[in-house]
Amino acid sequence: MKHRLFAATAAVLLVSSAQVLAQDQGAMRMMSTGMMKMGAPAIDVPVELKKANVVFRIDRVAANGDNSFALQQIGVLSDKFKQVGTEANLVAVFNGDGGFMLLNDMAYNQARKTEGGNPYKPMIANLINKGVEVEECGMTMMREGWVNKQLLPGVKVNTGANLRIIDLAQKGYVVLNP
Repeated sequence: MKHRLFAATAAVLLVSSAQVLAQDQGAMRMMSTGMMKMGAPAIDVPVELKKANVVFRIDRVAANGDNSFALQQIGVLSDKFKQVGTEANLVAVFNGDGGFMLLNDMAYNQARKTEGGNPYKPMIANLINKGVEVEECGMTMMREGWVNKQLLPGVKVNTGANLRIIDLAQKGYVVLNP
C-alpha cells in the first residue's frame, strides 16, 4: 500500500513538474542553468521584456568570491536580454568607492597600493564588448586626482554620477544598484 501511494505521489509530482516547465518557457529561458540546480520554480509572474533601458550604479565593491557581484550581474543580465531577444541599452556608472575598478593597471596599483594590476579589467572589457556603456564619474576622478588616460580602454567620463543617473532616469532608464 505504501509503495503504491508513493508511486502515485511521485507520478503526480512528475506530471506537475512537466506542466510547470511547459507553462512558461519564456520565463524559464530568463533563468540561467546555474540558478536551476535545485529544480525549476513555478513562475507566478512571467516577465517578457521587448525593450529595457537600465543604468547600474556601481558605487562600492560587493564581492562574490574573487569577482565583483555587480559586474557579474550586469554580464548575466546582458546575456539574458540577448538570449530572449530583448532590445536593451545598458549603462554602468561607476563612482565613489567603486570608481577605482575602471583604472588601468598602473593607476590601479597606485590607488590600491598593490602590484597585481586591475583584476576587474577582463570583466570590464567583456561588458564593453557586449555593448554595455561603461562610465566613470568625473567628480570621483577630480576628488581622487585621476585623469582620463588612467582609465581602461573604452571607458567614458561623465559630468558626475548623480547628474548622469538623473539624466538617464528622465530618459526612461530604470536604476539598479547591485
